[in-house]
Amino acid sequence: MAQLQVSTAASAKRKRSRMLDITGKVRGDISGRAITIHPGAVVTGNLGARKITIHGRVQGLIEADAVAIGKTAWISGELRYAKLSVDHGEIGRAHV
Repeated sequence: MAQLQVSTAASAKRKRSRMLDITGKVRGDISGRAITIHPGAVVTGNLGARKITIHGRVQGLIEADAVAIGKTAWISGELRYAKLSVDHGEIGRAHV
């Protein structure tokens, strides 16, 4: 199983992997099979995957079959999804 973990500041046009764990700061578009944005992580760019779980901060388009938003998530952007789950808490601004 391929997995990419980003734990420091990074910049990229597109990162591709099966599973992506983001724990640091990323500027750029990210795609993969499953993406997890951990608490304290910051992503400025578009996300695309089958499943996206957000506990950190995201600014951009989020497009997935399933999106899970944790209570520590902050989102500013547009969500496109087939299935959405939201924990109780603040999620910022989003076009749903």
